[in-house]
Amino acid sequence: MANLLPLRLLELLFGWTRADKMIGQRGEAFGWYRRSPRPYFEMRRLKLESGETVRAMGFPLALIGGRG
Repeated sequence: MANLLPLRLLELLFGWTRADKMIGQRGEAFGWYRRSPRPYFEMRRLKLESGETVRAMGFPLALIGGRG
C-alpha cells in the first residue's frame, strides 16, 4: 500500500484543484475495464463537452513503477 502513496497524493491534488470545473459536464471516458475478483474501470483520458481533455497519470506512472 505504501507504494501507492504518490498516486494517492496526486489524486488528492487533482481533486482539490481541477475536479470542481468538471462537475455537471458530459464527456467520454477512455480506458480499460479490468476483470478481477473485483472488476474496475481504469481511465486513460476523459474528453469533456467543453473540449478539454484530461489525461490520467495513474497509467504512465504505473508503467514506470512496474505495475502496468
